[in-house]
Amino acid sequence: MCGRCACSREPETLRHACAYRDGRCRRVVKPPWIHDGANYRPSYNVSPRTNTPVLISGHYPHLRSFDFSSQDHVCQCCCYAGGQSAERVIQVMQWGLIPHWQKEDQKSLFLNNCRVDGMLEKPSFRMPARKGQRCVVLCDG
Repeated sequence: MCGRCACSREPETLRHACAYRDGRCRRVVKPPWIHDGANYRPSYNVSPRTNTPVLISGHYPHLRSFDFSSQDHVCQCCCYAGGQSAERVIQVMQWGLIPHWQKEDQKSLFLNNCRVDGMLEKPSFRMPARKGQRCVVLCDG
């Protein structure tokens, strides 16, 4: 994915579009927004380095401290013990990849384009791909 795209749908419409059938409950589950999508602004001009919604696994370590219990639309069987996480979530993230070898104070190298046929061979993408660090960038045009 390179260049620009559009993500112009309202937050609830994106939740509905990302709904999935849970294997254990056998019912349709709409993924919750992290922080209710507060940083999401629909746009017809989404470019690299801008904030855009992505669909990610709810099992990432940074989400284990997030409290999903106040969100009534989360299926309880999709949660960790105590209702602490959903199976899939929508979160606003910055579009792009900062390579693991880049120093914290440098923000010059920011990758946003990768071909699937060379993804596991390129050093910048190999490590995140093998660790399962991936997402679905939500766009509608």
